[in-house]
Amino acid sequence: MLMENGTECKTPEAMEEVIMKEAKRHGKNVRGLETMAYQMSIFDTIPYKMQAMQLVKYVDDADKGQTDNKEYDKLLQAYKDQDLSKLEELTKTTDMGISNFTDILLYNRNQNWVEKLKGIMPDKAVVIAVGAGHLPGDKGVINLLRQAGYTVKPVPNKIKRTNQI
Repeated sequence: MLMENGTECKTPEAMEEVIMKEAKRHGKNVRGLETMAYQMSIFDTIPYKMQAMQLVKYVDDADKGQTDNKEYDKLLQAYKDQDLSKLEELTKTTDMGISNFTDILLYNRNQNWVEKLKGIMPDKAVVIAVGAGHLPGDKGVINLLRQAGYTVKPVPNKIKRTNQI
């Protein structure tokens, strides 16, 4: 969230909000894969001291003018390009504070979501929206759904201009 505030977007809006607004506008049902309380509880498993140290480091770097968003920009570009291999590589090699907690923050949740999705999508097509870091790799949502026997098709990103995103 802190990194997103440093972007040049003039009208930042959480992607979840955009998706929910559009779904409601078109009369579509929206279901969550986990609650906000559960999401917050995940951070309880990461030592508070470590969380505090990472936050203080980020704030200190910002005060010193050392917060260049190169890592975030690379992740964003890989996302826009729909380059799952690059996303996976960057997620594994970029330390944005989660590298030691990928099982807790990504992989365990991915597995939980696929189990929930099995009950949500028995005989109908659905749109599933998750953070980009949850998509790639052997333990990513796409691969886990395919292993469970589902057909997963990407929606091509035809928007190339940043100001339209």
